[in-house]
Parts: sequence; structure tokens; C-alpha cells
Amino acid sequence: VSVEICEGSDFEVGGYSFAEAGYYEQALLASNGCDSIVQLSLDLIPNSSSQLDFTICEGDAYEFYGQAYTEEGTYLQSIVNQMGCDSLVELTLSVNSLPERSDLPEQLEINLGEAIDISPTIYDLSATDFYWYDNASNLLEQGVTLADFRPFETTTIFLETVDEFGCSRLDSLEVIV
Repeated sequence: VSVEICEGSDFEVGGYSFAEAGYYEQALLASNGCDSIVQLSLDLIPNSSSQLDFTICEGDAYEFYGQAYTEEGTYLQSIVNQMGCDSLVELTLSVNSLPERSDLPEQLEINLGEAIDISPTIYDLSATDFYWYDNASNLLEQGVTLADFRPFETTTIFLETVDEFGCSRLDSLEVIV
């Protein structure tokens, strides 16, 4: 008999248990009183493990085998691999902080028809991209300055600051006409 079992398991023949790889001959007494010899070739399938490293932005979650994780740490999950043996999956999760808030004022008053340039004077130096949006999520401009902005009614505009890791923060400014 040739058998493969998972590492850490055992295989029983006639009340005898075998857990190590090898070739075994075992004499057994049958119910009719006759002896028989069982020849066993036992192979072990090693258990497996894998390592995942993943980074998310603060406020995001990473789903790992049905569980959502939001905090840095090491998380372990035991699963059954394709051979039917135990497998340990280790996740090392890192969390990048969001860019710092820009110094946009909460409100800005302008006259009807007046054009303004808006840009933060202080922003996170790790920021690599800036996107200006209107209150309908339409992209108004890409860059640190929203130039020649001319609203015809009171509106809210948004500045999305994206850092080198792809993490972003959204700041808003109400422009009162």
C-alpha cells in the first residue's frame, strides 16, 4: 500500500499508527486466525506557509480571508492548501498616514463675476498631486493652484491632496458669491 499523508498526521494499519515517512512491513492477525503481512510505503506532504506584505492608507481596510483589518500588525490565518494539508498564511499590514490638511479657509467671499486664484499656502510636503473639484465631483483643475475660478453662485470646492503613497485627503472651501 502506498499512502501520502500531511505532515503532522498519522496513518493507522491494524491498530498501529505511523507518522514518519518510510517503508514499513507489519504482520497482522486476521479474524480467521491467519497471519498476513501489510507492506506500507508512507510519504509525508509538507505543510506550507506564505507571507503577504500589504500597505493601506489610514481609514482604509484590507480584507484578509473574510476579515477587514484597519490597523498595522501581523495577522495569521490557517487554511487547507491544494494538497489538503494545513497552510499558514501570514499578513504583515502597514498603514500610511494621510497627508496633512491644507490651510484653505473655510469660506471665501467674492463678488459676482469676480475671478480668483486659490491655492493653499501650507500643504504636506509629501504631497505629489493636487486635484480641485466642484460640488458635483467634476475636475476643475490639476495642480496646487486653482486659477481664474469664476463661480456664478455660492458653491463648495474641494482640494484633494495625494501623497507619494497614493493616500489622499480632501479639504473643502465654500465660495460665497
